[in-house]
Amino acid sequence: MEQFFGKTTWVTFGGLAAAVILSILVRYTPLALPILFALGVGAAWLYIRRPSAALLVAFAELFAFSHGHLIEANIGPVVLTERIVIFAGILLGWGVRVLWKREVPHLRDLILQPWVLVAGAVVSGLLVGMQENNPLTALDDANGYFFALYLLPLASVAWSRDMCRQLLHVFTATALWVAIFSLGTLYLFTHLDGIALVPLYKFIRDARIGEITLMSGGYWRIFLQSQIILIPTLFLLVAFAWERSRAERTWVWSLLLAGIVLSLSRSFWLGGMVGGTFLFLLLVRKSFSRTLRLAGRLVAHVGGSLLLIVALVFLVFPLPTRVSNLQDVFTKRGTEFGDAAISSRWKLLPIMWDGTQEHLWRGNGFGKGLEVQSDDPRIRAQYPEGRWTTHAFEWGWLDLWLKMGVLGLVAFLWLFAAYFRALWHADDQPFWLRAGFSAGLLTLAVVHAFSPYLNHPLGLGFFLFITPFILRESRQNPYSLAKNPVSKEAFPLRAGAA
Repeated sequence: MEQFFGKTTWVTFGGLAAAVILSILVRYTPLALPILFALGVGAAWLYIRRPSAALLVAFAELFAFSHGHLIEANIGPVVLTERIVIFAGILLGWGVRVLWKREVPHLRDLILQPWVLVAGAVVSGLLVGMQENNPLTALDDANGYFFALYLLPLASVAWSRDMCRQLLHVFTATALWVAIFSLGTLYLFTHLDGIALVPLYKFIRDARIGEITLMSGGYWRIFLQSQIILIPTLFLLVAFAWERSRAERTWVWSLLLAGIVLSLSRSFWLGGMVGGTFLFLLLVRKSFSRTLRLAGRLVAHVGGSLLLIVALVFLVFPLPTRVSNLQDVFTKRGTEFGDAAISSRWKLLPIMWDGTQEHLWRGNGFGKGLEVQSDDPRIRAQYPEGRWTTHAFEWGWLDLWLKMGVLGLVAFLWLFAAYFRALWHADDQPFWLRAGFSAGLLTLAVVHAFSPYLNHPLGLGFFLFITPFILRESRQNPYSLAKNPVSKEAFPLRAGAA
């Protein structure tokens, strides 16, 4: 399990906990601004000295804190956040290394070519949006795509095997953090009274870590956008256990599954089932008997995750539970599709479809607003008839078409196809790694159909995270292994090596 657990794993986990504590201490105080300044300078210095370590920090922050507002400060109308200053610092450090050491991205690699088309689609959508829609709204709508500029410093690093292992350590640490944070928040919300929950709710809301919603029977839905990373992490762990023919530290499986289940996200559940089925077929193709045994163990952990949630919710010591009916919540969530969220989505679908027909090929540009009908009680509180105009939509693939036209659809479809192809032509990478990442990409594609993630750093960040494992230039460049030579058995494990 050294592929997933090591010193970097626990340092990252501790760093995430420390970041949350720091955020609680400095939020709404003048200290936030100097801390952000120091963080930006530190990110630039770290990239100049050790580029891969700076990118590990960026990935840890991204996958752990959803929207990246853990620490924020206002400078006039501008809101600075830890994600923005880390991003700016790393790009600054990259610029310094380009001028100083002439380190440039390996842009000749075929895996980077689809990003050029993605960039073209984004620029096209931004230009059209600034011309035909509100320019400020267009910029706000497109800002999530700027995260893809991390590709420049990322592709400028010669990724060694040790560096790639550290990426997996960070990925595992953030998944553990998200799962444990979700479970801990669930416990507090189902046991504390309303007054005690106010500061916790306010912190999670203002830091934009997630959404907390009261369901029937006193149960609280704990939804974090970052919970999506639990799914590919689970796929990697399961595929690794399959290749090793033995499962170690499977308690992590139950934690990850519990985090996915308690999210009550039907998009996550559907995406996870599609990706999981794809992974199952890949493994069955290699060995039916081994896959069947592993599937039985995984089913047992699904049951274990449900028991963990039930035990956590109904634990009466040291605080009494406030949940009266848990079964009803999960039954309705899994079988009833007439609630406000689902009905609002279906009402939005024909409106978005008609919007795409206005400018079928070039798109309507970022910032395109549509009048929509919503049954969400929070919307109805402001707009009694439920009609309002917005530029933020569900139905992610349709959103790409609406704003960037056919070019946007083609660009992202090519991006998925290129990464799938690159994963299966990366012969020096182990089967479990390629299978886990492929299933994760398929999950992302399915989830994006219902809840947009490709216009968000989390979705784009998953592509960026995979990139070092399949950059052909860094794999073929012998210098990338010269400073940190490792045996072939260390990382990654080849198929059949176990």
